[in-house]
Amino acid sequence: MPFVWPGGGTLRHLTNWTKFLDWDRFEGTLILGGPFPEDVATAKRHLEAIGPLHVFFLEGLTPSKLFRGGLSRLRECLESLAPDILHTIFIQSDIAGGLARRKAGVPWHVSSLEGALVPADAPLIKREIYKSGYALVRSHLDAIIAICHATGDEAARDFGAPLDRIRVIHSGIDLDEFQLKHGWPYSSVDSVRSVGMIARFTNEKRYDLFVSAAPLVLRRCPQVRFVVSGTGPGEDQVKSLVRAMNVSDHFEFSGWSSHVARSLEKLDVFVFASDFEGLPWIVLEAQSVGVPTVASGVGGVPEIISDGQNGLLLRENNPEELAGKIVWMLENSEQAAEMSRAGRRRVEAHFDIRREVDEIQTLYVKCYSDSDHCAN
Repeated sequence: MPFVWPGGGTLRHLTNWTKFLDWDRFEGTLILGGPFPEDVATAKRHLEAIGPLHVFFLEGLTPSKLFRGGLSRLRECLESLAPDILHTIFIQSDIAGGLARRKAGVPWHVSSLEGALVPADAPLIKREIYKSGYALVRSHLDAIIAICHATGDEAARDFGAPLDRIRVIHSGIDLDEFQLKHGWPYSSVDSVRSVGMIARFTNEKRYDLFVSAAPLVLRRCPQVRFVVSGTGPGEDQVKSLVRAMNVSDHFEFSGWSSHVARSLEKLDVFVFASDFEGLPWIVLEAQSVGVPTVASGVGGVPEIISDGQNGLLLRENNPEELAGKIVWMLENSEQAAEMSRAGRRRVEAHFDIRREVDEIQTLYVKCYSDSDHCAN
């Protein structure tokens, strides 16, 4: 039963699917498109080393080239592969795949919505173009996988995705890669504590909020060290803000880490302060390691964290609120320790990659066996 993922997609998700899909039951081809062929080459080597997945680059699957030959090449590719199921990731791929799939005669089309269909800060014209394109294909999507309820609700509310086609299948992580951190509670209230963020330096990640909260935290907990892990276009701006707030001696910029679990294990409190998200990997990873977490209650985050049970949620996203919740975690180590253990238990129960893959494979089999609908 061949199936295809055209377009981009998060490398993490593709890695997990490649590792855990039942390759005795399925045969897979991954079609990648985009403006950076060198990134595709890296992804191809990475994924093909994990499992029997065929990966190749199809030129022209960018918005600017889609209607200048890209769509025709995708249709020809699908006709050649003759998959039983087309599985697309992100709205751009949904549109391209949906337009090509019908002419290519692919029986079933499954869509995966990875977070917001269009970023909240995207230009209005881009949002309208995507809405118009999605309107052409949405009624022909046989199943729409939303990584969280918030993403599914957005797709239905803002883009008209058919409610009866939406299936919430929470993203899962490979728990073998993340061991529960030990050593709670803190041995001494005077010990140096590490409070950290791990994210790209972009505006929506709200590093400005994190830095602005630092002086307020230091008034109550002067031994705190703030650890910032990441790279991105806003790095210089964040460093300038740290200097302006006169907290440079308390900040460490560690760059991007390819070993997220190790970085998380060094933290006593993890902060996630984004303005908008789908179901953020890093929050799942922090919960898996058992780091007490303070997070913005945006997107699917409340589906991971129940406020006061396995973490603390921000309601206002202002420096005073963030500082107060960080201080609470640092001053209430016994309760923070229980939250950290509860976080691990929640991930084990609801966000394991094996559960996610089982649900996706069940959907594939239903698509393949539902012969009545294959005429769509």
